[in-house]
Amino acid sequence: RGRGGRQGDPGSSRFYSSLQDDLLRMFMGEWTINVFKKIGMEYGEAIESRMLTRGIEKAQKKVEERNFLARKNLLDYDEVIDRQRLTFYGMRQQVLEGSHIDQVIWDMIGRAIEDAVEKYVTQDFVAANIAEWARTNFGVAIDGAELKGVRRFIDVEDYIKNQAKLEVETTISQTLGEYLGESPEDPTQWDVKSLAKMASTDYHTRLNESQIRKMDVAELEDVLKQGALEHIDAQDSTGIMPYLERNFAADALCRWAEEKFGIRVEPDEILADKERQLFKPAAMIIQLIDARARESYRRREIEYPVDHMLGMVGSAEVAQIDNPYAADYLRNWARGKFNIDVSLEQIQQTPIRQLRDELIGHQERFLREGQIEKDVDAIMSAGTNLAEVANRFNERFGQKITAKDIDPLTAETRKGIKEAEDSGTISLNTRDLVLRRARAILRDELTRLEQYVLISIFDQAWKDHLYAMDVLKGGIGLQSFGERDPRIIYKREGYKFFETMLEGVRDKVTDLIFRVRVEGKEVTTRSAYNVRSTEHQVSDNYGVGDNVRETASAVADGSEAPAPAEAPVAVKTIVRDTPKVGRNDPCPCGSGKKYKNCHGAEA
Repeated sequence: RGRGGRQGDPGSSRFYSSLQDDLLRMFMGEWTINVFKKIGMEYGEAIESRMLTRGIEKAQKKVEERNFLARKNLLDYDEVIDRQRLTFYGMRQQVLEGSHIDQVIWDMIGRAIEDAVEKYVTQDFVAANIAEWARTNFGVAIDGAELKGVRRFIDVEDYIKNQAKLEVETTISQTLGEYLGESPEDPTQWDVKSLAKMASTDYHTRLNESQIRKMDVAELEDVLKQGALEHIDAQDSTGIMPYLERNFAADALCRWAEEKFGIRVEPDEILADKERQLFKPAAMIIQLIDARARESYRRREIEYPVDHMLGMVGSAEVAQIDNPYAADYLRNWARGKFNIDVSLEQIQQTPIRQLRDELIGHQERFLREGQIEKDVDAIMSAGTNLAEVANRFNERFGQKITAKDIDPLTAETRKGIKEAEDSGTISLNTRDLVLRRARAILRDELTRLEQYVLISIFDQAWKDHLYAMDVLKGGIGLQSFGERDPRIIYKREGYKFFETMLEGVRDKVTDLIFRVRVEGKEVTTRSAYNVRSTEHQVSDNYGVGDNVRETASAVADGSEAPAPAEAPVAVKTIVRDTPKVGRNDPCPCGSGKKYKNCHGAEA
């Protein structure tokens, strides 16, 4: 049968399987060939039997089933990262194309605000900090939910110490068992040196080795327990006092908003009852912080393009722009954005601070006071002809766009959108497309900065995530020893890794996007994967050019030129003494094996 069945052959043709075939070698070893030689069978002689044929068919079927399961198992693992790749690269491609980058950023900011309100308001932030403090200082794991609403110092202290004492009483027997050997009743088998060290570090009880040898298990346990309980009672718990201060969680949330977005939020604005430290509904707090963050970022949309351009043509150290080329560049930039004509003399004579205030005023007039809508309406007065609209748009903003750039949709797609508009399910018109492109021009510098920040963070986070997934995949097979399906565990843990990666991306983006800026030069996006290429420089003259230059230099110096070299001696053609042996040819040693499986394996 060979492999014809797998390649589409219905099985009507006749194939012969070699005894060297991997399938047959699973059932017939080298001894089979030696037996056939002894009974007189020659190389190439066929063995035909219906029973043997059916056996090969069954064996081949099982092998193919095993191979299929192996491929399916591989696809099950690849499916996890493939789904993550589709989600992640869809978001990355949107950023690369510059399509609704502000929406991507605001989605991240919104999620960051929701996570912060969940942490500081919905969950008990005070209880969570106290539980972490207890774990660090008392070595006891406490669920923050058990301390929710508890704000009296004495109550919190009693609860922590009681939990620590209970932890000691329940674990001391198990801890001692690790040092008492197989026969705890026999002190000679105890690891007294380690016991003395453990008693000092874990239970704060000083015992020397001779004292330990004189005790039995019960006495040792009582001494260690008594020492640990006395230490717990004497331990200072004033470290939890800062967490119990009034409005601790509200102050922490306000500090987070200021550090993250540069906005001021007062505790009174998010508290419904300041005396009882009760927060307003989480939705109201999210809405408040989101509104102020949006206002802060709108201000950044107004100021950053102007600051970036002034940083390119000048600097904060100089009072005016003296370079005429820089002044002309700024003049053309202002004409394209704000449709104003400023003379070079006016730009050079105006102080940079005053120039900044004037340009920011123009930017604010366009973005906030509706001037950009008026300009777009004037452009749209040309009619619905997209070519004419594109021409008037280029005249106004100094661009070189075409009708397809304004509306890249095909006639069929536009027809479908028109039907959707008639049904009320979508609203899309040419004016909206032109207005969107005009707004993009006004915030172009900020958009390119956003692209740079997002792509840099995305690429680094994705590479770290791929490495983490490789590490997870490398050790996930050990889950089978616990009678758990590694594929299910891999999918579950992979999803957690992906969510953690996205959370880290949101955290980094929201940390940087309100503060980052580029001074002095344009942002250029480089490849995050450091793709490099090397080129081997091949000389076309094979060194003749170098010899000619050396000879010419020698002649110029007055020295004698070297004599011409003799004609090269012809190299004798190498002739093979023995015929070449192919990989599948019989080995010349006479073993009957193929060359690749005999002496060819060592060649």
